[in-house]
Amino acid sequence: MNIEWLSIGFVLCMLLIAMCMIKIIEKKTKIHAELKRKLLHITMGLIMLTFPYVFHNVLSVGILAVIALAILVLLKHTKLKEGLGTVLYSVDRESLGEIFFVISVFLIFYLSKGDKVLYSIPILILTFADSTAALIGKNYGKKNLAELNEDAKSIEGSFIFFMVAFVATLVPLLLFTDVGREETLIIATIVGFNVALVEMISHSGNDNLLIPLTTYAFLATHMGLGIEQLRMNLVILVVIFILVTIANRVKAWSKLALVETLVVGYLTITLYGIYAIIPPLILFLT
Repeated sequence: MNIEWLSIGFVLCMLLIAMCMIKIIEKKTKIHAELKRKLLHITMGLIMLTFPYVFHNVLSVGILAVIALAILVLLKHTKLKEGLGTVLYSVDRESLGEIFFVISVFLIFYLSKGDKVLYSIPILILTFADSTAALIGKNYGKKNLAELNEDAKSIEGSFIFFMVAFVATLVPLLLFTDVGREETLIIATIVGFNVALVEMISHSGNDNLLIPLTTYAFLATHMGLGIEQLRMNLVILVVIFILVTIANRVKAWSKLALVETLVVGYLTITLYGIYAIIPPLILFLT
């Protein structure tokens, strides 16, 4: 079986160069630790977007993922942590985001089976929506939605996440698929809204895994639907959102409970029909 070693070496060299460049910037400007991580996050995402064009074998991406994970372990648990490892590991919080990032890219490459749109949209959202929302929320966020031990998330950051995810879904569907314009608008709205909700309840870096997998799941289940079904799904999403909002007025649940109710409720109804919601609804109400 052919393994594209040249492509693997090229990707690893590009990642090493990116880390070295950010390290140089760090020494010259004293850049904030979170900004360093996001710069590397975006650079990695841009490199990963080339995978459908440079790799034709899922085994090659699997080998690359294993090598990348080994490098990350070395950077975190050896003396390299005080050198090149500061690009990733100088933040004052525990996160497995970089590990989840590598795993999610491999999983999306495997699941998409060569479909460039199904691969690129989850990676685009992971690359740009997540980083933009984090930076906007951290610098301009005023209303913190988190409770107890949940990671801090702001309304401003979540709104920016939705907008970026919406555009990252809309543009590729319009340019590279035969999906109609109205269908594309509805799919982009549904994907952007649900993925923004998933990002809102993520913690410890697991958004780097949940965001692309959720995006792929919604794309895979919605791109083949007709316009009438998509309109109905959008109405269902709006109705569930209104009901959950009203329920929160009656009894203040945590953000985690509300968002999980929204996402799971929508998926249950759209995938299995209205009657499938009865058992989880009974559990929810009691």
